[in-house]
Amino acid sequence: MNNNRPLKNPLFLIVITVLLLVIVILADSLGYIGKLQSAFIEDKQNTVRFLDVGQADCTLVENNGRFFLIDAGNNVDDGFKVEKKLRFYGVDTIEGVVLSHLHSDHIGGLLTVLENFSVKNIYLSDVCDREDPLYLEIISATDRKETKVVYLKKNDKIVMGTATFTVLWTPQSANENNASLVLGAECDELTFFFGGDISSTEERKMLDNNVISRFNILKASHHGSKNSGCDEFLDAVSPQYCVCFCGKDNDYSFPNEEFVNRIKKRGIVMYTTAENGDIVFNTKDKTVSLEKTKAAHQ
Repeated sequence: MNNNRPLKNPLFLIVITVLLLVIVILADSLGYIGKLQSAFIEDKQNTVRFLDVGQADCTLVENNGRFFLIDAGNNVDDGFKVEKKLRFYGVDTIEGVVLSHLHSDHIGGLLTVLENFSVKNIYLSDVCDREDPLYLEIISATDRKETKVVYLKKNDKIVMGTATFTVLWTPQSANENNASLVLGAECDELTFFFGGDISSTEERKMLDNNVISRFNILKASHHGSKNSGCDEFLDAVSPQYCVCFCGKDNDYSFPNEEFVNRIKKRGIVMYTTAENGDIVFNTKDKTVSLEKTKAAHQ
């Protein structure tokens, strides 16, 4: 006795296949597939990580497997800290790196990053000092790696998935700290303010020019020095959280006590990389987690 089941009628299979193709084509023409794809993409979450890399700034934004950096840590030891952190978080290719200004505690680790990762774009202020030795070193390195250099001006936007970075301010100043490119980031349900190392002088100029709005998370400018985060500025931004990049027992006593008092007075929750390690915001469900420095990525 033959127990094998007979094959289905080939004509029946052809008819079913054709019908499925017609349904797919019709759905695409009506826009349903695009809507489904958009819904899927929008459901992906961003993670914004303020990395503990010593007395230096480095923020890693992740969006559905794509990565973006705001500043790149310090040179020498901190540069290698940045490299190990990025590897720990699964970074291979970096879509872009925004450099706030030409100080080594913000861009010194970039050369190490360029040597060890594929970096598509480097972003600088359009008024940065193009005679600065650090700038020339960066340009030389990007030429070797075929990384594109883009100069940003006020109101320029960078979009990576569901994360949008907007240039709020590109001041020109003899003081390099006050020449910091100021960036606002909108990542899913949360907004972030990145002011590089600007002082209250630039904060007040921004207020006078109506470019300050509310942000959920404030990256403390100049590591929380006493000359940053003036009262008027903090009231205008009205953040829920403040994150301060600083090294443990640093020589500058950052964050400054006066700055911390202004933060506490307003009930703003403050974290420092020195005390809390990597500070991680999940921007889809608006949660924050703290990751003490782990041996795996020290």
